[in-house]
Amino acid sequence: MLASVPDQSRLLLNRVTYGATPLDLYYIGMMGPTAWLDAQLAAPIDSDGVSDAALAAATIPIRNAAGETEQRGLTALYAPISDLWPFIAQSNNTEINRVVQETRAAAWIRSATSPFQLREKLVEFWTDHFNVNASTSNQTAVSYAAYIRVIRANALGNFRAMLEGVASSTAMLYYLSNQSSRATTPNENFAREMMELHTLGVSNYYEFTTPPMVNGIAAGYTDLDVVTAAKALSGWTVENGSRAGNRTLPNTGNFVFVSEFHNTETKKILGVTLKQTSDPQSEARQLFDMLASHTGTAQFLASKLAKRFVSDTPPQSVIDAGAATFQARNGQATQIADTLRAILTHPDALQISGVKLKRPFEQIIGVLRVTGAAANPQPAVASALDATGYTQYGWGAPNGLPDTAGYWLTTNTTLRTWNLLQTVLSTTSYGTLGALRAQMSASDLSSGQAALDFWLNRLLGYRPDDTVYQALMSDTNSSAGYGTKTTAAATTQETALRRMVALIAATTNYVYR
Repeated sequence: MLASVPDQSRLLLNRVTYGATPLDLYYIGMMGPTAWLDAQLAAPIDSDGVSDAALAAATIPIRNAAGETEQRGLTALYAPISDLWPFIAQSNNTEINRVVQETRAAAWIRSATSPFQLREKLVEFWTDHFNVNASTSNQTAVSYAAYIRVIRANALGNFRAMLEGVASSTAMLYYLSNQSSRATTPNENFAREMMELHTLGVSNYYEFTTPPMVNGIAAGYTDLDVVTAAKALSGWTVENGSRAGNRTLPNTGNFVFVSEFHNTETKKILGVTLKQTSDPQSEARQLFDMLASHTGTAQFLASKLAKRFVSDTPPQSVIDAGAATFQARNGQATQIADTLRAILTHPDALQISGVKLKRPFEQIIGVLRVTGAAANPQPAVASALDATGYTQYGWGAPNGLPDTAGYWLTTNTTLRTWNLLQTVLSTTSYGTLGALRAQMSASDLSSGQAALDFWLNRLLGYRPDDTVYQALMSDTNSSAGYGTKTTAAATTQETALRRMVALIAATTNYVYR
């Protein structure tokens, strides 16, 4: 019998996975939710056997030099930037664009197949948080796979390490123009977004007043802090063949600190004077230390994590618990994992269910997972997702894809997502769907209600309210529904079952978690 509400295990699965598979249900049932969550939070940095195998087997088409289309593996995914950088000088747009195509395909595959689902959801979260529009330039495109490697390496780890990794990444340096920042003409783009979007948050911006000092550091930042931070970051650039004093930089596309480009003035940021040492690069690192350990950063990041994993308006008690843990674990290798554990296991978070809207990517990947489909991310995936508004790796502004329901609850997004769900369930363009019928027992197949309950349990883990349930039953018993196909041919039954799954996936019970 279907439960009337999701139990704590299912609530946790709905929050931290893209979709709960039978294997997920088995493991959380065997281990218990606490131990299962601990295992998710202790995921390996990047690899796992399941998604590794899927990535190794994946191919997507590319047009070769002869103008012929061929299937090629994901060869750019782990390639060093220096191997891909020459494509820029060659104006080889096919290979430049290929890097982003492979990165998108890999996200599709990993999200659909990895047993470490929380890691993949955090990679998506941090990719939004440290947004880089891959199509900004050839330089951002060709270095984008390497940028995602930085995110993946730090997604569950230490925020301070990730902040420096992002600041020194080629994609971010070009996206926010810090690669062109010079001693006498510092570029403020990255410095401002680092404070406003990546660390302190706009709520800690003091536009017209001076922030008070709290425990030896300013409570927030001003425009002067942004200007001075830009000076501290000058010299963080890319080996792109440009002149630096009396020398020419290599042209590898890798990060480099160039002392000739660095502003040497004494710098005071957030009320603290930076120490000047024999290593001028240390000024930016002192800045990262201050920002990563600031109470404003802890509150801002805990709030964003709670909004992603709990609700658009999470209880302040949940945010405070996350912020306290974030600060207590400052400098530790498991800081982010521990912070998220505090948020997910807080009693007030456990009382909330069915209020967080899934974005289109999460809805689609969820259907692939719960139906046992093999991800098949051909290039049509990108345009189909873009049409829903989920412009993966292509969001223009530095703030990243929106994470609240207001942006996504539009007629266009809803219809295009529904259409994409129908496509997923009827073609092999986005995933090779296994036979739904083959996953069901004879008892599950015996009646329309039994089949409906089976797939409600698989997609939701509980029975929706009577209005929704009866509407689904009405369609199940219609001429196109499974209830009238229990003795039909297997192919006819399969079509009806896919229709059933598509309708369940269109309910608010599935769309919200």
